[in-house]
Amino acid sequence: MIKQWIKYRYVLLVIVIVFTVYSISILNRIKYNTDFYQFFPENDPEYTFYKQVNSQFKDYSNILVIALENPKYSFDQSFLDTSKIFIDSLKRFAEIRRVSSLIDLSYPYNTFLGLTQLHYLNKDDSSNIAIDLKKVFKDYEWTQYFINKESNALFVWIEIEDNLDNSDTVLLLNKLEKLRNSLTINSYIIGDKYLETSFKDLLSLEIKDFTLWFFVFLIVTLVLIFRKFIAIIFPLIVVFVSLVIFLGGMAYFNKPLGIMANLFPVIILIIGISDVIHLSYKYNSLRVNEVCKKKALYVTLKEVGKTTFVTSFTTAIGFFVMYISPMPAIREFGLEAGLSILLVYLITVSLTPVFFLMTKNKITFSSSNFFENLSKVIIKKAQWFNGQPKSVLVTYISISIFSVISIFFINVNNYKLSNVPSNSELSNNYSFFEKNFGGARDFELLLIAKKGVKLNEPDILEMGLNIQNFLDSLDYVNSIKSPILFYKLFHRAYKPFSFKANPIPSDEKSISKYDKHIGVFNNGNYLFNKEHSIYKFSGRMKDIGRLNINEKNNEILGYINTLIDTTKVQARITGKDYLVDRAHKVRIDNMIYGLIIAIISVAITLGCIYKKVALVFLTLILNLVPILIVAGIMGLTGIELRGATSIIFTIGFVIAIDDTIHFLSSFQLERKKGSSLKHSILKALEECGKAILGTSFILLGGFSVLICSGFMEVFTLGILIGITVFITLTVDLILAPVLMLTWFKKYI
Repeated sequence: MIKQWIKYRYVLLVIVIVFTVYSISILNRIKYNTDFYQFFPENDPEYTFYKQVNSQFKDYSNILVIALENPKYSFDQSFLDTSKIFIDSLKRFAEIRRVSSLIDLSYPYNTFLGLTQLHYLNKDDSSNIAIDLKKVFKDYEWTQYFINKESNALFVWIEIEDNLDNSDTVLLLNKLEKLRNSLTINSYIIGDKYLETSFKDLLSLEIKDFTLWFFVFLIVTLVLIFRKFIAIIFPLIVVFVSLVIFLGGMAYFNKPLGIMANLFPVIILIIGISDVIHLSYKYNSLRVNEVCKKKALYVTLKEVGKTTFVTSFTTAIGFFVMYISPMPAIREFGLEAGLSILLVYLITVSLTPVFFLMTKNKITFSSSNFFENLSKVIIKKAQWFNGQPKSVLVTYISISIFSVISIFFINVNNYKLSNVPSNSELSNNYSFFEKNFGGARDFELLLIAKKGVKLNEPDILEMGLNIQNFLDSLDYVNSIKSPILFYKLFHRAYKPFSFKANPIPSDEKSISKYDKHIGVFNNGNYLFNKEHSIYKFSGRMKDIGRLNINEKNNEILGYINTLIDTTKVQARITGKDYLVDRAHKVRIDNMIYGLIIAIISVAITLGCIYKKVALVFLTLILNLVPILIVAGIMGLTGIELRGATSIIFTIGFVIAIDDTIHFLSSFQLERKKGSSLKHSILKALEECGKAILGTSFILLGGFSVLICSGFMEVFTLGILIGITVFITLTVDLILAPVLMLTWFKKYI
C-alpha cells in the first residue's frame, strides 16, 4: 500500500490541486449560522414547552428596540423634535410593520361621547413638556417601556415584517445604522435580529483575522525551527490546502459555519503542522544516516505515518464524541472538526511523497541552528530532571492534589454579557440597556389556565394583579408588562373614582367590554393568546449570573404559588435567556460524560496499537494530569466555565495526547529492537524530543492567537488549551521518563 502510494504520488498531487482550485472558486458561497436556538438541548422539555407556547404568541424575535439618548440629560423640545424626525423616518421603511414610542403613546379616556385616546405628549407645544412629563411618570407603570427614569432616553419599539429573509434583515439593519449615524444624539439598539447579525459579522471578521495571523505566526515559527526554504513552505502549503478544501467542502454541501467556526483554522493548523514536523524529522534523521530517498520515505510513512494516523484518529474520535451532545451546535462542530482532522491527515500523506522526493539535499528538513541549540538545552534539562525521580513525582502529585481541591471552586455563574466582545458596538449597546432599560436579560413568567378555566375570569384576574404587584416590588426584575396592565388602564378610564380601591374589574360584564377595547388598543398578541388560557408577564432582568438568577427564579415561583389557586392555574418561568441558562447547565453537566467517552475510545484504540495495557494506562495518566491541573487553575483564578468552554477538557485531552503517542510509539519501536529500557527512553527523546518541542511551540502560539478574540469563550479556550499544551510538554519530557523508570519499569 505504501509503495503504491509513493508510486502514484503525482496523481495524488493533481487530485489535491483540482480540489484546491475548485474549493477556492466556491469560497464566496460560505454561509454563517448564528442562530442561538442551535445551542438549546433538543431533548429539553422546557425547550419543547417554549416552542409550543410561543406558537400561540407573536414572535418577539421580530422586535427591535432603539434607545435615543439626550446628551443634555434633560427632556426638551430639541430632543423631542429630533426624536420625532427619527421616528417619522422609521415609519417610511418598507421592512417595518409598526413603530411604537412615547411620542405616539396614548391612554384611554372616557367622555360623554364614548372612549377616546389621549396622547401623553403634545408634540407641537413645548410649553407643556413639564406638565406632560408629570403625566408620563404618574403612569410610569405603563410608560416605563418608552422612557427611562432620568427622562433623558426614549425607547422606540420596532416590529419588523415576518417575511424578511437574512439579506433583507441585514439591509434593514444597515439602513437603521445609517439613520442612527445621522442623528446629533446618541442611539443604541437591541433585539434578537440585531444580536444574530452582529455575531455573524464579528464571526466572519474573526475567522479572516485569525487565519491571517495564524499564517503570520506560522511563518515566523517555521523560520525559527527549520533552516531550508522547502521545509518552511511544505507545512504552510499543507495547512493552506487543508483549510481551503475544508471550507470549500462546507460551501459545496451548503453547510453554514456555526458560532464556534473560528476554531477551525487553529485546529487545522495544529494537526497539519504536528503531522508534518514529525514526518520531516524522521525523514531527515534517516537521510542524514545515508539512507536513500525512497527507502527513507518508505520507512517514514511506515513508522511515523502509522503513528500520525493513530494520533489523527484519536483526536478525531475526541471531536466525534461531541456528536452525542443534545445541542445541534456542539454536534455539528464535533462532526466537522473530526472530519477536518482526517482531511488534514489525508492531505499531509498525499503531499509528503512529492515534497520529500523532490529534495536532493540530505539536510533539507534539518533544524535551524537556533532551534537545534534550544532543543539540546531543553532536552538536557529534561534529562537532568529524569535523574531526580522523587522530586519530580512529589511535585506533580502535590500540584495534582491542590488542583483537585481547586476544582470545587470553578466559577459556573455564567453571565450573558461575558461572551459579548467588550470592545464592540454590540457590547456598548447591551451595556446601555443593562443600565437604563432594567437589564439586558429577558424575563418571562407564564400564567397558564387549567382545563375549563379562563384567565379573564374575575378571581383569576385578581391573582394576576397580585402577581403583577409582586413582580413590580422586586428590585432585580423591571418593566413588567402583562395583560393585567391593559385591564387596569381601561378600568381607570371607566371607573376613575373607584380605581384606587379596585384597580381591576370584578364583574364579567366590565371584563367583556374591556376585552373588546384591548383587542383594538393592543398591538398584537405578545402577552396573551386568543383563548385567554395563557398570560405572559414579560420584563427585563439584571445580568446577575446564571446561578443567582436560577435562585431568584425559584424564589419568584415559590412566592407566586402562594398567590394563586394551583387547582385552577399554573405559573412557569420560560423565555430565551432562561433556556440559554439551562443549556449552559446541560453542557457543563455533560462535560464529564464526553470526556469519559473520549478517554475510553482513545484507550481502546491505543490498546489495539500498543497491545500492552501498561502503555495504555501510562498514556492516559500522562494526559489526564494536564487536564486536572488546568481545571485546578480555573478554580483558583475564577475563570468562568461556560457551556461552550466546557469542551476544553475533551479538546485538551485529545490534542495533548498526540505527542505522548509519538513518544511512546518511538519508545516501543526501540524496545522491539531489543534495546534496554533506559536506552529506549533516551533514543525516543532523541528522535521525538525536537519534534515534540516544535509542535508544542506552534500549538502554544496558535492557541495564543485566540487570546486576541473578542469572544470570551474563544479567549478562554485559547488560554486554557495553551496552558494544557505547556503542561503536556513538561509531562512528556519530564514525568513520562520518570514514571517509565519507576512505577512502570516492570510492565513495559
